[in-house]
Amino acid sequence: MKVTITHISNVIDFLNKGFDTVDIDKSILKEIQLLINNLELKKLVDWELEFVASYVKADEIRIFNKIPIDKEEKLKSVIIHVPIPLQDKVEWGVLPNQHISRTGNKPLKNVEYLNIDCKDYDNRKDYVRECINKGIHRSLELGFSIDGTKVKTK
Repeated sequence: MKVTITHISNVIDFLNKGFDTVDIDKSILKEIQLLINNLELKKLVDWELEFVASYVKADEIRIFNKIPIDKEEKLKSVIIHVPIPLQDKVEWGVLPNQHISRTGNKPLKNVEYLNIDCKDYDNRKDYVRECINKGIHRSLELGFSIDGTKVKTK
């Protein structure tokens, strides 16, 4: 199974500012691909597992594992909300008007929440990388099904 990471932003003028998504993907994907390969998912060899890093207004990492699969494209997507803090919390944060998502922190169904403290990070690159990495690992720990096959790490 091929593993990919894609990035979408609900924050204006944020993507690839102070970090490089290609570098982050390379650093994370090598390890994740090894984890997936060790699960022996022979029935899913021609499938793609896509982790979608979505930069949003939130206070915690959110993991959406229960996204329906696309059997025709042989694609399973997992969405990971990466919470982007404001500049009043951290120097590398964003201005309030940069957030285009107005959903706030309403409780969502079928979502796993992970805490992260943006103040533990000196820059966007380390913070974004850690959010994505934690989200992917937690997604795989929780597990999900692809075309009847369970994908889950121990």
